Parts: sequence; structure tokens; C-alpha cells
Amino acid sequence: MRILINMENTSAKKRYEYIDFLKGIAIIAVLTYHGGYMPSGFLGVELFFVISGFLTIPSLINKIVDGNFSYIIFLRNRLLRLLPLIVLAIAVSLVAGYFLMLPDHYENLSQASVAAGTMSENILSAITTGNYWNTENEFRPLMHLWYVGVLFQFYIFFPPILWIIKRIFNNKEKEKQRIILRTALLTVFFCSLLLFLFTEDETISFYGLHCRFHEIAAGGLIGMIVNNGASVDRNISFNRITPFATAAIIIITFSSLIYVISGTEINTNYIIGSNEEIRTYLLFPKKVGLLSIEILTLISLYALPTNRIDNALFRSLCWLGKISFGIFIWHQIIIAFCRYSFYPNLEIAAFAICGVLSFILAYISYILLEKRIKYSWKQFFAWITADVLLVALSFFIYLHSGVVRDVPELDVYLGKEHRGMFAEYCDRIYQYDSIDFNSNKIPMLLVGNSFARDFGNVILESDYCDNVSFKYIEDWDYYADNDLQEISKFNLIFCFCKKDEIPEYVLKNINKKCRIIGIGTKNYGTNDGVFNRNKNIYSDYTKVVKPIISGYVQVNEKLKKEWKDDYIDFLSPTLVDSTHVRIFTDDGHYISHDGRHLTPAGAKWYATKVVNNELKKYLSKNK
Repeated sequence: MRILINMENTSAKKRYEYIDFLKGIAIIAVLTYHGGYMPSGFLGVELFFVISGFLTIPSLINKIVDGNFSYIIFLRNRLLRLLPLIVLAIAVSLVAGYFLMLPDHYENLSQASVAAGTMSENILSAITTGNYWNTENEFRPLMHLWYVGVLFQFYIFFPPILWIIKRIFNNKEKEKQRIILRTALLTVFFCSLLLFLFTEDETISFYGLHCRFHEIAAGGLIGMIVNNGASVDRNISFNRITPFATAAIIIITFSSLIYVISGTEINTNYIIGSNEEIRTYLLFPKKVGLLSIEILTLISLYALPTNRIDNALFRSLCWLGKISFGIFIWHQIIIAFCRYSFYPNLEIAAFAICGVLSFILAYISYILLEKRIKYSWKQFFAWITADVLLVALSFFIYLHSGVVRDVPELDVYLGKEHRGMFAEYCDRIYQYDSIDFNSNKIPMLLVGNSFARDFGNVILESDYCDNVSFKYIEDWDYYADNDLQEISKFNLIFCFCKKDEIPEYVLKNINKKCRIIGIGTKNYGTNDGVFNRNKNIYSDYTKVVKPIISGYVQVNEKLKKEWKDDYIDFLSPTLVDSTHVRIFTDDGHYISHDGRHLTPAGAKWYATKVVNNELKKYLSKNK
């Protein structure tokens, strides 16, 4: 018996129903993951990658071998499949962000819009947020389009490779050419799999096409086996194996449900400064889960059922699978703005409403847009023009730092904005890369990431800024390659790290009077979107508080115990209680513009509340 995927016969249509069923499972997993109710749901993306390869690569190779392949037409059709909904998603996000977002977040959205419109969101995510599990991603409406970026980059780079190989062996028979191209695909599959397995950087292994290609290629390999005939009339019936493979996919993908049912608090945040591993609440390592889903999906696709399955659950998931691309596009936009401006914790009722809205918009998009796409140059140029205009608008917003109105609480005023205005205050500490040890000022060394740079700004805003001079370095490795003798010249060293992370070569070279002081962690909640939407209803908004991200208080207490008296506690002065933190200075300015880093007003507030006394204590001991 040969299994041939041909949409003209009834049997093939039934098999495609099963593919829609798998896509339905995948989109439910992704939806619940982004809603914060299924931390293992990100595995649903693996199903999409494998299915994409299964549906795309066999046809691609056959057209290249038969001489019917046009790279330009291929990219045009792929763009017309993806771009219309992405263009609408960008437009809706920019309009909603205009009314709801504060400048820094609107700037980030405009940056993401440029990346989404150029199919490079995965690259932007790798550079900016760094990790898919970063809590900031929960409030980014377009961050999920990293998947589309990886997929389109595959469309760009892989067909030319196949075409070049085909041209090299152009004198071979067509069947031999197919074998050569399958061998090339198999080679790339193993190379990508090895890169995925042995790449330690989780950001690269998650967002990089070269580490993701094994999933697409694996689907393509199975697709070619199925398309070229595969006997299932064996001692073992694959139609019996398929239900077990499907059940295993569901169990693994939704494995974190055990934690939800048990009432375990789900916390997938990075705690800055804690060096703690992110928790995804899987019963196994992430890469094991990814590969397990890949293998099980391949088994399911190889043995696509030929019989019609008639039950309500199957038909419902098939329906969701048909509109899955629309659900995928809309759900994160709805969830992100709901979190940003209404329900930061996204209670179950709010999540349910977001899910229903996603289904409705996806269905409307499917009926009015996806089913009406005509793969013509006229439609292509129309959507490309719309995309270019939106990218240009997004870039304009980005150049103006997302400022579209006055925000007095941030000292931001329309017409006085400029590119990079929010980051430049924290980053100005980079210029303190040298120090004059011959001056009468007390020499200090400042070590650490942006939290250390924040502390540098607090020093510059303090009463004692004229009594000290400091040098800033990002990490201790600087002195692994430079003059260690310089360390002995500092009287004070402030560092943002754990105490046991200070290298031995530093401790051996400091002078006897030098004190090493730890800089504390800090956090001001996720974002201020809810306040921004409701600020006119508060009689005294300077007293508004919000929940602190779970874990920061515990990390702060742990660091205090490690450093004891040599610790600058940034968190406690802003805590209202164990779970809430203040977000405004006494005169009504934001302490932080992004929940982590200080505004100029925030640095001045800390100088008066914390650092003036601390510096006085440390400087008096170094006279």
C-alpha cells in the first residue's frame, strides 16, 4: 500500500484532517503557554516546525528536480501566505500601543514592528530579550512572531542550496537527483541537530535557524518518504501506533498541567542577579522535550490515518487547526495588551475572554482574508506596499523613542524627545572607563551590569559625587587580561554579583584598606500600563503601588545575608509590604521607566534616601 499526499482524493483529505488535528493541539498549547497557564506549552511550536517541513520540502524538491521551480514565485507565494495577517497584526498593535503604552514600551513595540515586517523578529528577540522565558516577553504583543522569522529565513536560504546542488548534478537522471537532494537534506538535518544539541547558548539554540532546521528538515524527510510511497502493511499497524504517538504528544506538551492542578505557583521569571536557572516546570530537560515532540510528530505524520475520525473533540481540534495561523497571530497581541493595561496577572476569566477573542478574530481573518488570498503579483505588491509603509512608520516611532504625547511623570515632552533617550542615562556610565589615581578624590571601582551602572548614576546624583572618582567595568574578566596592579589602588569596590563570584585573583590583589561592597537587586513590577490607563482617577497617584515580581524579595534577603554589613539595599526602601513596591518618588516622578532601571528622578531619590548615608559611612572609614 502506497501513501500519496494528493488533495484530489478522499483518502488524502482525511490525512490532512489529521494534520489539522495536530495543528489544533499545537495552537492550544501555544495559547495556554502565552496565557501563563501551561509552561510546557511552548513545545507546541515544535509541531508547527515539523508540519511545515512535511508540507513544504517534498513539493520543493520535486519542483526543483522537475525544473518547475521559480525562486521568485516561491518567495512571493510564501510572503502572500504570511504577510497579510502580519501586516494587520502590526497595524492593530501600533494603534493599540498609541493609546495604551508608555514611551519606552511603545518604542520597543515599534522596534518589534520593524522586525516583524522584515521577518526578523527572531533576530531581534535574540539580541534584546535574550531568552524566550524572560518575563518581559509577556507584555510584548509581537514577540511570538520569532517563529515566522525562522520559517521565512528557511524559505530564503534553503531553496537556493537545493537548486545549486541540483545544478551541480544536472547530468544525472531525475531519480538520482532526488536521491542526491534527499541526502543533502539528511546531511543538513544532522548538522542542525548537532548544533542544537551542543550549543550551550540557549538563546541561539532557540531563535537560530541553524539550530531549528533539524525540525523542519525532519518533517521534510518524512514527507518525502510518504510522498514517494511507504508500505504500512507490516506486522505492526502504524494506524494503531498513531493514537499512542498522539497521546504521547499531548501528555508531553501539557505535562506542566500537573503543577497547575496541584496549585504550585508558576514562576518562569528571571531574577536579575540571582543566577538562578529559569524554571519551565517540565518533567524533563527542555531539549529532551523538544526532541521527544519532534520524534513523536514524525511517527504520527508517517502513519497518517486513512480512516475518518468522527467525534466532537477531533472535529473541534481540526477546526482550530484550520484557523491556527490566525489564532497564532492574534492571541499574543490580545493577551499582551490585556496584561499591559488591564490584568497584569491575567486571571483565568480574563484569559478565557482573550482566548475567545483570538478564536473570533482568527475565524474572521480566515474567512475574509486567508481564504481569499490570490497568489498574484497584484496582491503581492499591494501587501508589500502596506508592509513597507508600516515598517517606515514604525521606524519613525522608534527614532522618536516612542514619544507620542507628554508624560510629565517621566519628564518626557513631545518635541524634546530623541533616539535612545531612555537608555542613555544608564549607559552614560560607560564613559567612566579610566581613573586618575593622582587626584585627591577617593578612588572607587564599579563592577557589574546595568544595575551597577544605575548605582553609578546614584553616586553622581549624591552629595559626595565631588569627593569620589570611579572606574566602571562590566565584569571581573577585565582584570584577567589587564594590569592586576591597578586593583590595589582602589579604596572601595562596589559590585553587582554574589559574594562568592568575586575571583580569587581580585581578592589577592586588593589593598588591606579596600572594602568590597555588594550592590543590591531591585524591581518595580512588570510595567505601569494599568496606572497609565487609570492615572486620571487617582487623587494622589504618587502613593500608587503595584505587585513586585515574585522572587526578588527572597533574592534580596539572600544577598543581604551573604554580604552582611557590606551591602547596599536598593529594594527595601521601595517596599510597601512583602509583595508591593512603590513606583513614584515623593514629588510624583517614576522611579523607573521600565521596572528595572532608574530614571534621573529615581537616581536622585535613591541618592537622598539611601546612598548619601551609605557613602558617608564608607567614605568616613576611608579618610
